[in-house]
Amino acid sequence: MAHGSSEIEAKKRGLFYGRNEHKVEIPNYFEYLFEVMSKPFFIFQYIAMVVYIFENIAVFGIATVSFSFITTSINYLLLRRSYMKIK
Repeated sequence: MAHGSSEIEAKKRGLFYGRNEHKVEIPNYFEYLFEVMSKPFFIFQYIAMVVYIFENIAVFGIATVSFSFITTSINYLLLRRSYMKIK
């Protein structure tokens, strides 16, 4: 029959290895927004928005970028909720 470590052995190992924990950093909203919105897909959308403005259909370009901003914000809230559960 197997027995675990003695209490003294457990304390020694606890001091040597440290606490058994995983620190999860929750990103700042603006850092996350900048990281996501500076990816190539979004850069293409910004260029497309400028083209839409020059073609006099600015409403479509603004709507596209606004929708991207809204979905990125919702994604951040869901990510933050998941990180809080892990913590």
